Amino acid sequence: MNAAGAVHGGIYYVLCDVAATYAFSTVVDSYTFYVTHDINVSVLAPAFSGLLIARATVIKAGKRLGFVECKIFDAEDNLLVVGRVTKTILPKPDTLQL
Repeated sequence: MNAAGAVHGGIYYVLCDVAATYAFSTVVDSYTFYVTHDINVSVLAPAFSGLLIARATVIKAGKRLGFVECKIFDAEDNLLVVGRVTKTILPKPDTLQL
């Protein structure tokens, strides 16, 4: 919670990033290595308590970049946050075990 008693913006950031990662994993093979390249999170309304639900949709998965939109809702299905996440697809490092 932040000083005003609402959910801290960093929590929204993390939820968007994790939801985007899971969504993107559904459109690439298990050997693809990708990282968050850019993220933009816009808070439309505060949440002071209760359940937060993140829904992410892959907009486009290219050869080098992936674009994902994430929305966070409260338990009453009110839209609280909209996020855009860009994933960069990288060559798998030799030392990385996937």
